[in-house]
Amino acid sequence: MKVKHIFIVIGFCMCAFNIQAQFMQEKINKIGIKTGLSFNQLMTDAMDIDGASEQYRSTFRQGLMIGVYSRNRLTKVIKAFDYRSNVKNWYFQFEINASYSGGNFKYYRGIKNDLGIYNDYARADSGKFGKISTYVISMPLLMVWDFKDKQKFNILLGMQPHYIVNLEVYKSNDPSPLFYASEQYDDYVQWKKWGWSGVAGFQILGDVVGFQMMLKYGLTDINKKLAIGLDAAGNVNRTIPGTLKPLTIELNMVF
Repeated sequence: MKVKHIFIVIGFCMCAFNIQAQFMQEKINKIGIKTGLSFNQLMTDAMDIDGASEQYRSTFRQGLMIGVYSRNRLTKVIKAFDYRSNVKNWYFQFEINASYSGGNFKYYRGIKNDLGIYNDYARADSGKFGKISTYVISMPLLMVWDFKDKQKFNILLGMQPHYIVNLEVYKSNDPSPLFYASEQYDDYVQWKKWGWSGVAGFQILGDVVGFQMMLKYGLTDINKKLAIGLDAAGNVNRTIPGTLKPLTIELNMVF
């Protein structure tokens, strides 16, 4: 993500904070900001390389996020469908978030049995492919159930479209990317930029600050053609063979 994009997001969040301060006493509808940590994994269904002589296993990595949200009571909408509903307890929350996420991968070398078949794997650190970093804009669309209509504890459930702005592929413990989005690597770094996730979580809210925990499960594959290796001459010789679906756990402060 370019520096100017980061400043745009920060400026947008500061505007939201100023608006939220004006509505501090009004809990029916609210605009605010959220920021915090995320723990991310790119779930895969097939990471056996070269006839299973090598294997990569996905693990979690830490990320960061910042965003803005708008939460509004759905009184009129729900009354139109069911007059018996306790409409005061239902809200709609829309968010726009910017995040740095991705996933880590551990490398295992295959071990053959007496029949020459790979039936076990040993952990190995050999400077192989080890990490994917993603820069993502997401827009969660959430239904909110306010427990006891006190705006203290909320349950959230919904869907999230996302757009992957940029993606980088790293070797393990290497600070510089092996491949990244550029004309030089157009044939080897291709990903599906738009996707969807299912979202569930909860909020614990105070008068000024609150806590929000979210689980986001990727429903769409982001892998189109991602290179992960070079041969002795420095040419690309391997790509990820399976699907990659993002899984994220977010721990946020909400204001």
